[in-house]
Amino acid sequence: PYDLPFYTQAAKPMVVLQDWAQLRATAGDSWERELFESADFDAKAAKVLQSPEVLATAGKVAGNWLVMPVESGMTDGLNGWTLFATGAGWKLYRSGRMDPVMPSAAERPEAAQHKGLAGCKH
Repeated sequence: PYDLPFYTQAAKPMVVLQDWAQLRATAGDSWERELFESADFDAKAAKVLQSPEVLATAGKVAGNWLVMPVESGMTDGLNGWTLFATGAGWKLYRSGRMDPVMPSAAERPEAAQHKGLAGCKH
């Protein structure tokens, strides 16, 4: 999950959805533990750690993207999320109604191919 903002050229922080209270009690040495322990030291950054309950509201607003493992059922029974693409181990959803009257999410996140860091000649 760490390189996703780079590849999507995200202008704002990605929100990470988990049952954080449960993970604090059960998580071993994992990326989830790194995130919630880091949040203990940075209250502003901790705001990106949210529970799955926010999906219902986020699905009503066009322009949100959601990436999740294929086996996740987090969007089951939720309105507003449309499956956009499926990979080997992930699914990509976009939010909001998709009709010509209402502005919609971009067709897809812009690829980071052929982009590099400033000053890098490779």
